[in-house]
Amino acid sequence: MDELKKTLLWNLVAVACYGVLYVVLLNRSTGNEDFGMAILMMFTVGLHAAACILAAIVLFILRKNEYGTAFLLASLVVGMVGFSVCYGGAIIQGM
Repeated sequence: MDELKKTLLWNLVAVACYGVLYVVLLNRSTGNEDFGMAILMMFTVGLHAAACILAAIVLFILRKNEYGTAFLLASLVVGMVGFSVCYGGAIIQGM
């Protein structure tokens, strides 16, 4: 259970960090690249979730089932939270 908490925590911290980075970049933009920033955020979240799934597969192959399960759940949480942040940011920006 401790592996799950740590894995989820660090993955959500990563989502929060690049989410804040994209919001700061979006606020500094001239207004023409809003849609591009939303697409970039979606791509980053998808890549992060895919990396978590890949890590889970490798950990299951290595017979580290606790960590594999933690990364598999982290991929779902990262996908849900990350795409929600992306969609909410797009709505706030008026896209």
